Amino acid sequence: MTNKNKIIVGLLFAIAFFGKVFAVSETQTTQYQNGQISTSGNDGVKDSQLLPQAIAMAKQQAQSWGMNLTDYQHYQQLMSDTKYGTYYKDQNLDPNFVLAIAATDGEDYQRYLTQAARNEHDRDARELQVNRDFHNKILELYPNEKPIVVGGQP
Repeated sequence: MTNKNKIIVGLLFAIAFFGKVFAVSETQTTQYQNGQISTSGNDGVKDSQLLPQAIAMAKQQAQSWGMNLTDYQHYQQLMSDTKYGTYYKDQNLDPNFVLAIAATDGEDYQRYLTQAARNEHDRDARELQVNRDFHNKILELYPNEKPIVVGGQP
């Protein structure tokens, strides 16, 4: 598969992932030409704005995971048509973690693993802060209630 084809596959996956599903049938076709994806059917309707929207959405997703667009497209390709998608699609793993599992280069492995660890640390820190704030809010709202005692310990 050439790089151009990989990009197209990644973008098509992004479009499908974000709600634009392509159907190729006798009545509808999807084609890539001059940097744009267009669809047409019996009614002659074309949607040539899908590619820029898909790229923008993919960039936003990549950025949210601390990755570049190329790595995110690689992740999408892994999840769409390799064993990694079969094994990990329902596990809600950080894309960097999946890329680390699939990495064949030590440098890439370390980079993906480092970003996955950063993402996990940030998520854990936010969850712990919410837990502390929640506990404080309970004490503020119900200052005269005693905590539930389980096993003799307050």
